[in-house]
Amino acid sequence: MKLHDITLTLSPRLPTWPGDPAFELIRVASLEHGDPVNVSSVRLSVHVGTPIDAPRHVIADGPSVAEL
Repeated sequence: MKLHDITLTLSPRLPTWPGDPAFELIRVASLEHGDPVNVSSVRLSVHVGTPIDAPRHVIADGPSVAEL
């Protein structure tokens, strides 16, 4: 079976659901600034990129993604 990866690359240019936070990649530590490592923090909505919505998203007792 051939699989096709349709996953979108995370970036600030991705559209977001109205009211949800946009994707942010925040540099926390940087070798360039004398830190011993490069470290980043990611902030995003679960709707950014290529999400999977389970029935529980809109049905109170519907199955979750983990249950699917």
